[in-house]
Amino acid sequence: MHAYLDTQVIVRVATGDLKRISRPAKLALERYDLLISPMVRVELQYLHELGRCSADAATPATPI
Repeated sequence: MHAYLDTQVIVRVATGDLKRISRPAKLALERYDLLISPMVRVELQYLHELGRCSADAATPATPI
């Protein structure tokens, strides 16, 4: 199965802030093939440009 990731989950994973991801969400991250929509990439880049996120759209997510 595939799952599209929400922007906030991507930010948490990319910055290593896994404490703020719930246990059910962590299990889903391990269970599904993960996808990132183009719109989430745009939003991630926008947050990076505003200085609200250190990760940008090109930053690969770290494995969980």
